[in-house]
Amino acid sequence: MFLFGLRKHGALFLGPSETLGHFDEEFEVINARWRLFRKSSGRRHFDREMLPKRLERQFSRQELPERARIGSSSGRMSAALHEFAEVRGREALLRAYDLLLKSHAPSSIIVTSDGEVLAWFGAASAFVDTHNNLTEWSVEQILHRDLHFVINVALEKLRTGETEGFSRRVGVTLSSGQSQPLTLTFETLDSVHRPALLLIRLRLEADELQHSQTEAKDGERITDADGQLLSKRVHELERDLRLTEETLQHVTERLEASGEELQASNEELQASNEELQASNEELQSANEELHAVNEELVTVSAEHERKITELSSLNNETESLFSILGIGVLVVDRRLSVQRFSEEVALRFALEPHDVNRRLGVIGPRLAFIDLPQAAGKAIGTSAVITASGDYEGKPLSIEIHPIADREPMMPPAGAFILFRDIATASERGD
Repeated sequence: MFLFGLRKHGALFLGPSETLGHFDEEFEVINARWRLFRKSSGRRHFDREMLPKRLERQFSRQELPERARIGSSSGRMSAALHEFAEVRGREALLRAYDLLLKSHAPSSIIVTSDGEVLAWFGAASAFVDTHNNLTEWSVEQILHRDLHFVINVALEKLRTGETEGFSRRVGVTLSSGQSQPLTLTFETLDSVHRPALLLIRLRLEADELQHSQTEAKDGERITDADGQLLSKRVHELERDLRLTEETLQHVTERLEASGEELQASNEELQASNEELQASNEELQSANEELHAVNEELVTVSAEHERKITELSSLNNETESLFSILGIGVLVVDRRLSVQRFSEEVALRFALEPHDVNRRLGVIGPRLAFIDLPQAAGKAIGTSAVITASGDYEGKPLSIEIHPIADREPMMPPAGAFILFRDIATASERGD
C-alpha cells in the first residue's frame, strides 16, 4: 500500500531486514548504508486482491470516463479499461481509509514489545519527534521524555505476560514550558505473535477542574509499584551486564593465553621449519642417489628384457625341435601336479594353459595301455625309468617316464619328465 501511494521522487527508508525485492528497478539509491532510496518511476503498483469484488465492480462502472462506457457497448470491458477501473477504485478506497483514521481513530500510539514505535494518531503527534532521528523509531528516541517511564512500565508488564489494561496519569512539560496533564490507557492488541503490540491511548485534560474530576475514574498516578517494577528490570539488566563483563574478561584472559600459546607454537614452527630444511637437503641427496639407482635399474631392466627375448627364442626353438622329432614333453612334480607341457602334448591331448598346477590324474591324458599317474608316481618313488607303448586313436605311441634328480644329494626326485614319442608331426596336423 505504501508503494502504491508513494509518488515519483518520493523517499523510501527500509529497515535492516527489508529489501526492495522485484521493485528495485523503480528506485534509485540515495544512501546504500542507511538503506535510503528515491522513487524514479511514476508508475503505481497495486495488489488486485486488495479490493473486494463487489466494490471493484461498483467503482469500475462509476469511475470510467464516458468515452470508455460507450466503447464497451457489449457489456464487457477490455483488459486496459478494467485495470483503469481497479486503480480508480483503489485510490478512492485509500482516501476513505485515511479519512476514517483521521476522524474516528483515538489519539493513540502503537508500540511493540521491543520498544519500537509503529504508528501514532490524532493529538499523539504532539508528543512525537522524528526530525532528529530518522533511523531508529524507539520509545526513547522519538517520544516525549516525560512519557518514557510509564510506557516502559507498560512494556515490562507486557514482557512478563500481564495483558490486563490499566491507566496512568502523568504531566508532560510542553515546549512552551507549560505542564499538560495527560491520561495514558494501555491496552494489549496482540500478545500471541512476537513482537507483541501495545496500544497507548492518550487523553488531554483541559484544566485543573476537569483533571480533578476525572482522576478517580480515568487512571492512577505513577505508584511505587511502577518504580519497583522498573527497578527490578534495571537490576536484571545490571546483573546481565555484570555477567557479560565477567564473560568478556574470561574471554579476554583466554585470548591472552591463546596468544602466548600461539607465540610458543610459532617458535616451535620455526624450529620445525629449520628441521624441515635440513630434511629437505637430505632428501635432495637421497634423490640424487635414487636417480643413480634408477639408471642402474634401467640398465638391469634392459638386460632382463634381452634375456627374456633370448628365452622366448630358445623356447620357440625347443618347441620346433620337439615338433620335428615328434616328441611331446609333460613335466610333473612330486605330487603329480602338471608344471608345464609342450605344444605337441597340448594339441594332441587338448590341454589348456589353466591346466598347469592341476593333478595329472584329473586332466589326463588317459591311455588304455598304461595308467599314467601310477607309472609317474612309481618312477618318482623308485628313481627308475619306466617305458610303455601302445596305440592311441589308431596310431602307435610310446611313453618314457624319466625321474628329475633333485639338486640336493640324497633327496628323492623332484618330479618326472613324461616323453610321448611318435606323436603326429606338424604336417600331419595340418592335413
